[in-house]
Amino acid sequence: MELAKEERKNLRQEMLAHRRALSTLEVLGPSAAVGRAVLQLPAFREARTVMAYVAVRNEVATGGIIRYALAAGKRVAVPVTEPENKVMVAAALRAYPGKLVRGAFGIPEPAPGTYEVVPPEAIDLVLVPGVAFDATGYRLGYGLGFYDRFLPLARRAVTAGLAYAFQLCPTVYPAAHDYCLHLVITEDGIIKTR
Repeated sequence: MELAKEERKNLRQEMLAHRRALSTLEVLGPSAAVGRAVLQLPAFREARTVMAYVAVRNEVATGGIIRYALAAGKRVAVPVTEPENKVMVAAALRAYPGKLVRGAFGIPEPAPGTYEVVPPEAIDLVLVPGVAFDATGYRLGYGLGFYDRFLPLARRAVTAGLAYAFQLCPTVYPAAHDYCLHLVITEDGIIKTR
């Protein structure tokens, strides 16, 4: 158990360092390819409610997906975390980028009191960030477990991890509580995991 924990820590450090070193072009090109793949998904086209993360620190960009979904009349939610309660909620967006404020962990989110909470069971598609992914659908996150606690509540949703191809690993050393995603999407294509 301790060995897996150490492996996860080392993998997280390695992947974050690689991602931090990406140039703007190395973010934009692959992000555009991932975005096009998302928009082609039947799960996206059929979704009435989409939850997407707001990208920070060279994560695969989601702004284009969010704008497209809003323009298509879909309800779009983004995560709002409550670190003191270890809870994440889906907050409905009215516009993007709109008036997002710096939330927990420096991630832009709607200001407190300005959004409606979307029930997890009403979400059709969740786009999930991560530090690393494997081909079986497990992800290595930032180590706080917000998505692993939230995703089981979104029982109807198709879950898709968005990643750069270099973030795919043979294993991310999943723990018993880790949530397995339905899809992992990189600039090289879509991996269906279940």
